[in-house]
Amino acid sequence: MIGILVPCLGLGGAERQISLIAPRLKAAGLDVVVISMIQPLAFEDVLKQGNVELINLGMDKGKYSLQALFALIKLIRQKKIDKLVTFNYPANFSGRILKMLFPKIQLYTSIRNTTFGSPLREKIMKLTKSLDYKTIPNSSNAADQFMSRGVIN
Repeated sequence: MIGILVPCLGLGGAERQISLIAPRLKAAGLDVVVISMIQPLAFEDVLKQGNVELINLGMDKGKYSLQALFALIKLIRQKKIDKLVTFNYPANFSGRILKMLFPKIQLYTSIRNTTFGSPLREKIMKLTKSLDYKTIPNSSNAADQFMSRGVIN
């Protein structure tokens, strides 16, 4: 089972990519679930049309929730998610926590910008980069910048 974790399904580029990728994976015969940490769910109709399950963890914007993390842990167990694709820093951070709890999960971290928003976030990503099965930068510019700073391999 493939889990795609995103902070929210708003109207951004990551969300658009998910709305294109998830239904195609499903159509190819793969089991896929999209997990949104918070509202809104702008691409909900597109995912439903593609028969992709969408789960909202109900977190409040800007507040990381341990309750939502525990719900995510339960979801990983219930759905038997063995591949987890994360988009944007909050999901990437959560994915790395999950990887520590579930070492057999293949973690695919999508990096969409040339910064994570703060030096502390970058340090966390750098210290935990070995948890990624694959790191997927959205551009060669982002890849070059993060590789030069030792944040990704």
